[in-house]
Amino acid sequence: MCSSDLILGYMFLGDVHGMHSGMTHTPLFAFLGALLLSQSQWFGTRRRTFVISFWLILSHLVLDFFAGQALGFSHGYGIMWFYPFSDHRYTPPITLFLGPRHQSLEALLSFENLLVVSWELVFFVPVIAALSAKTFFQCVRNGWRRS
Repeated sequence: MCSSDLILGYMFLGDVHGMHSGMTHTPLFAFLGALLLSQSQWFGTRRRTFVISFWLILSHLVLDFFAGQALGFSHGYGIMWFYPFSDHRYTPPITLFLGPRHQSLEALLSFENLLVVSWELVFFVPVIAALSAKTFFQCVRNGWRRS
């Protein structure tokens, strides 16, 4: 999954990691980002767009919560679940996903990252599809019209 905060960090701060895994990786940002995206009504209505966008952004947070440098019983990177009330990063006792490397363009385009992204897709596409299937089929049935 793309971390657009890498691009924003480079654009606004001149540092790819300037904004990565901070406020942009919090439930508050998932809510605000979904609220902003819902104005586009991409999925028929603002409500549908908000729900789908929120779940997509939140799935990235869940993935990052369980991501780390080594699979198994090791602490990962963690997420600030209660930001802005606390900046403590909560980590699970197990790492289920390898975190992608993005310290350079070469690392970003590496075979290892291709495997990381493939594993994310295998895991999250069915989850997101199940969560948003009802909304998707309603949109298809309505011809993607706004209701």
